[in-house]
Amino acid sequence: MHVLVYGGTGSQGSAIVARLLARDHQVTVVTRTPEKAAALAAQGVRVVQGDMNDADSLRAANQGIDAVALTITFGIWSLEQGLAYAQNAIDAAKAAGVRRIVYNAIGPVLPYQTGSVTYDLRPRVIEVLAASGIPYVVFQPGI
Repeated sequence: MHVLVYGGTGSQGSAIVARLLARDHQVTVVTRTPEKAAALAAQGVRVVQGDMNDADSLRAANQGIDAVALTITFGIWSLEQGLAYAQNAIDAAKAAGVRRIVYNAIGPVLPYQTGSVTYDLRPRVIEVLAASGIPYVVFQPGI
């Protein structure tokens, strides 16, 4: 299986990449700064320069991909920005015929608004996933 990993140079994303490689999957990582992924490239990971604000770069990154591991960073400063990132990633996956998205929520998905972008974004991303029609899984790791 060929898996595209968002956030593959981060602490959780790099662990996802390691597990996929250990299971002999092909892995592609999207990053704004390919130099940050040099160690991954040395392990056989395909590194693609892209930005979650740039829908065209994400469409290109999704070509030939079977599944997506989607993580949206804690560094989101507005709900609108986070939703745009999610929408761009999910739209790109749908256009490329990706068969499954695994969304790493980086923590619990709460059933109420908190006023925190990090927490309030999670259920909204799930709404976008559900509307996409792509089969998906949501991980809610404990912190």
